Amino acid sequence: MGDKQYKAKEADNGVRTDAGYDKERFANNVMHIANNAAPQIVLPYNPSKLRGDIWLKEHFGCGKPIADIANKMTYNEEMIIKTPHEWSVIWVENVGEKRGTSNEEEIKQIRDYLLRELNELRKRVGASPDLDNADFCEKHIGIITPFAEQGRKIKDEFESDKRLSHIKIGTVHTFQGSERDIIVFSTVYGKNAGDPKNFFFNRGETDLLNVAVTRTKKVLIILGNKNLLGQNGCHSKYLCDAVK
Repeated sequence: MGDKQYKAKEADNGVRTDAGYDKERFANNVMHIANNAAPQIVLPYNPSKLRGDIWLKEHFGCGKPIADIANKMTYNEEMIIKTPHEWSVIWVENVGEKRGTSNEEEIKQIRDYLLRELNELRKRVGASPDLDNADFCEKHIGIITPFAEQGRKIKDEFESDKRLSHIKIGTVHTFQGSERDIIVFSTVYGKNAGDPKNFFFNRGETDLLNVAVTRTKKVLIILGNKNLLGQNGCHSKYLCDAVK
């Protein structure tokens, strides 16, 4: 049982072959195997419109405004959100431009924002006063970006600061299976970035943005250009709409 809207890892070729599942039919996705292997089941709610047959409707991970993004963007508002707290989504209008697959001005913004708001973030998530700032950052904060180059440059920028240097940083694939109270989503795309419908996370399915959002338990901080990312027809509009 699982969630097919998350990128599933490929099943081992040998196991798949021994089990008689061919590559074309099941598209290398273990969720297909689970769906086809399971007997007919009666669910306590209407059949889902989503891809796949077996999935969990009740959500206990993210705070409500964060889970609402995923619910509207990916789950056709079928998800039943069980988290008891509201928590928050914060938008930081980014500066600079995307050059290649990084935005160095945005990287400095992230550093400055975290250092400036560190005490407030500790209060927001109810961090133990016994944790020093370095341990707080390591245990409670993660940074997700669509591009590996941006992640590497953020690590380089943070390396000299003992408070920030142990923060987990990477693409959504780095965070599959893990979560943090606070996630910073570094979109990279700034002014003059072109048609937002062609942005990496706006093409195809919503899987990448879905994973990025749902790694967050309490506070989601988004750095991006709202004029671009909030345009109709873009997956990223759901992020913009969540900010009050």
